[in-house]
Amino acid sequence: MDIEKKCQWCGKTFIAHSFNARFCSKQCIDTAYKHKERMKKMKEYEVELLKNSDYIPMVSKKNFLTPTEAAKLLGVGRSTFYRYLSSNAIKSRQFRGKTIIRRTDLEKMFDEAPQYTKRKNNKANKPQSELYSTQDIMKKYNIGKKAVIGRCNRYDIPKIYEGRNVFYSRELIHKYFADLKAEYNREDWYSVEEIMEKFNMSYTAVISFVMRHSIPRIKDHEKQRYSPLYSKMHVDSKKGLLGDGTDPDLYTQDEIKEKYNLTKDQLSYILKTYHVERIKVGKLSKIPRKIFDDVMFKHRNGKVLKPEQ
Repeated sequence: MDIEKKCQWCGKTFIAHSFNARFCSKQCIDTAYKHKERMKKMKEYEVELLKNSDYIPMVSKKNFLTPTEAAKLLGVGRSTFYRYLSSNAIKSRQFRGKTIIRRTDLEKMFDEAPQYTKRKNNKANKPQSELYSTQDIMKKYNIGKKAVIGRCNRYDIPKIYEGRNVFYSRELIHKYFADLKAEYNREDWYSVEEIMEKFNMSYTAVISFVMRHSIPRIKDHEKQRYSPLYSKMHVDSKKGLLGDGTDPDLYTQDEIKEKYNLTKDQLSYILKTYHVERIKVGKLSKIPRKIFDDVMFKHRNGKVLKPEQ
């Protein structure tokens, strides 16, 4: 049955399909609910304020206050008041197990208060060509929003606000996200499909195999969707195809010199300058492949600075 009713929130007339319908749309339902919850919280706050109405006058007559009493007098929380104390915005005297604030110091603080100035908003003052939005970073490096925010927080990359939009400096993003676009030799990596075809395995068997043996993986940056690539050397080693004693995790110095066309002196310089870890295996000193490959990529692109002596 269709009934013509009036929306209890916006006042518009609408056709209701039941007697219990009170709103014309989901938007009105949500808005009315939020208003109801807001009024409920305001009512609770008023009740709490009435409970403490006798407390404030009593505190205001005391000459010396505890942080809790001073916080009540100022109308702020205890944690906020302790932040005021730690920043020396409010004078206090600390005793063992007790902190005392003089009420006259609180009053004097407002007598000598500087002129109010509007807080500066950290808005973008750079041209848009020098900034990246979160969506720009996600698209450029093929990563999710959570990964972008996590890395920006980890490296303390400042946020730049323009209204409700958040931007980051292109220079800092290029600096701290460069490793996500690191070049790699595609011939050194298998895709899942290539492993399935070469070793006659199902998709489930491949995923189980690479997880069981902790095969190193990277993202295939040539594809828009997430597509992992797995180390060919590690897969072949676990499948018994490496019969020449090659270690998939460690380089010998001869292997490094051949792969990167380095002399003995050049290799020694890189190992010492960047403090590359060396592992003793029998009579040989071997170098972790991933660590050395990362150092060489950054070294050749000028992204690794010499450590201070």
